[in-house]
Amino acid sequence: MSLKKIKGRKIKLERIWAGDIEAENWVQNFVMGGYYNGENYFLFDKLDEFIEFMLSREKSNPVVYFHNLSYDGVFILEHLIRKNYYFSVVKNGSYIYQIKCRRRVDGKNWVYFRDSYILLRSGLNELGKIFLGEGKLEFDYESDFENRAKLEEYLKRDLYILYNVLIKFFETIDFINAISLSSLSLTKFRMSLDNEIYYKINNKLDEFGRQFYFGSRVEVFRFYGENIYGYDVNSMYPYVMSNFEYPYGKCYFVSRRNIKRIGFYRVRLKFHYEQYIPFLFRKFGNGKLYFLNNDDVEDNIYYLNSYELDLLEEEGYYNYEIIDGVEFTHKGFIFRDYINELYSQRVRAKEQGNKILNYVLKLMLNSLYGKFGQTRKRKTYITEFQYTIMLQKIKSIEDELVRLEKLQDFVSRTKYLGSGVYSYETDLYFSEYMNVYFLSLIHI
Repeated sequence: MSLKKIKGRKIKLERIWAGDIEAENWVQNFVMGGYYNGENYFLFDKLDEFIEFMLSREKSNPVVYFHNLSYDGVFILEHLIRKNYYFSVVKNGSYIYQIKCRRRVDGKNWVYFRDSYILLRSGLNELGKIFLGEGKLEFDYESDFENRAKLEEYLKRDLYILYNVLIKFFETIDFINAISLSSLSLTKFRMSLDNEIYYKINNKLDEFGRQFYFGSRVEVFRFYGENIYGYDVNSMYPYVMSNFEYPYGKCYFVSRRNIKRIGFYRVRLKFHYEQYIPFLFRKFGNGKLYFLNNDDVEDNIYYLNSYELDLLEEEGYYNYEIIDGVEFTHKGFIFRDYINELYSQRVRAKEQGNKILNYVLKLMLNSLYGKFGQTRKRKTYITEFQYTIMLQKIKSIEDELVRLEKLQDFVSRTKYLGSGVYSYETDLYFSEYMNVYFLSLIHI
C-alpha cells in the first residue's frame, strides 16, 4: 500500500448536466422536473418521462448533478426499482453520493446521477452568489406551485445556477472527475507527488489502528456566560497536516516504545488523573466517544499515540504501562509542500479578490484527510432483479467447490431490505492509499 503519483481521470464538459425536481409534500407529489446542459432546458410534468429522457441518453454516459441527491434520488430509485432497471448506489450514512444506472443488464454505458452538494458543500443560493454573483429566485412553497409560469422560472434559475457553478468549479480543478470533495482532494494531492510514499499495512494492523481514530470534540460545558470571547483556528486541519510529521514505511507490532518513532499504543495508566475537562478518551461498545478521568475506567486502558504520551509526560505523568502497540519505520512531513502551496494560492486569491478560487482552495485544504480512513467495506444497493442475475451467474459455475465458495460469500454479503431492494457489501480494504494512522494523528 502506498501513495503513488497519478494523472487523474477527467470529465468531459459535454457529459455534465444539471438536474432538479420540484415536489409538494416532500417526496409525495412530483410536480415538475428539469435538466439543463448549458444550451437547452428540458422540463417535464411526469416523473417517468423525466427519468426516461436521461436514460435514453446513456450512450453518451451523462453525469447529472442534483444539489441534494438524497432528496431527488428517492424519485429516481423508485422508478428504477419499478422498472427493474440495472443500477447501483454509492451511499455514506444518510447521503446518496451517486446512482449509476442503465436500462439493460448487458449494456456498456451508464447514466450517472450525482450529488453536487458532496462536491460544493454549500447551499445553491450561496454558491450562486459566490460563483455567479446572483442567487436563487424567491418562491413560496405554500402557494406558488399553482403558478406554472413562476414554477418554470424558478426551476430554470436553479438549473442555470447549478450548471454554471459546476462548470466554473470544474474549470478551477482542471475537470478532475471525482464523486466527492475528499476523493477530489486526494486525487489532486497524489497528482502533486514527486516520490511514492510507501506503507505496509495488513488487515490486522488496520483493525488495530481504527481504535485510535476518533472524531473531533465539539461540546458545550457551560450554557451561560457574560463577556465571552470567541476564538477560531485558521485552517486547523491543514495546519496540523503541514506542521507535524506523519508515519510511513513498514508498520509492525511492538511491546515497548521507541521514542524515535511514531507509534500507537494500548496503554494502562497507573496514576491518579483528574481534570475538569479531561483529554483522555475511550470508545466503548456503543461506538460513542467518552472523555474521562482515569478513575472512571475500570481497567484504566486507553489508546494513545506518541504525541499524546509526550503530552502526558510533559504534565508529569510517567507511570504507565504499554501493553502493546504499533510503530512505523519512517516519518516525515508528507503533506507540508502540498498544503503550503495550496495555502499560498489561497492567500493570493484573497488578495486578488478571486472569490471562486478562494472558495475552491478552502474546500480542498479542509477535505484531504478524510479518504485515508475510509471504511474497508462499502454497501451498494441492488434490485431483486439484479440479485437474481448475480445468483444465476454464480450457480452457472461448473467447478462445485468454487461455486459453493462464491455462493456462500455472496449470500453473506447481501441483505434483503424490503420493497425489492438488497444491500450488497463490497470489500474496499485493498485501496492502495488507505492509512487510518494518518487520521489518528490529524484528529488529535
